[in-house]
Amino acid sequence: MDKYLTEIRNALRSSAAHYTYFPDNKELRKERNIKLGHEIGYAVGVDDVAKFGQITYGILIVSNSFDRTGVAINMKEWQRALLDGTLRNEVL
Repeated sequence: MDKYLTEIRNALRSSAAHYTYFPDNKELRKERNIKLGHEIGYAVGVDDVAKFGQITYGILIVSNSFDRTGVAINMKEWQRALLDGTLRNEVL
């Protein structure tokens, strides 16, 4: 899981990936952050969502929101997005 988190963090440092998930518009950022949560949740599986949610909120969401737009989702919304993505994986 640590390697996966490092790869996501590094990918979000590129301007294209960063702007995809952290655009300047707050509503769009919220939508894209939730999409990112779905994608990560799908990848990590249900057993790791709670722990991964706490770790990744600060590392991925907050740290990438130090700009004029700011943080668009709270921890509960982030954890819900991760769980929703995980559940999609369980259904498929």
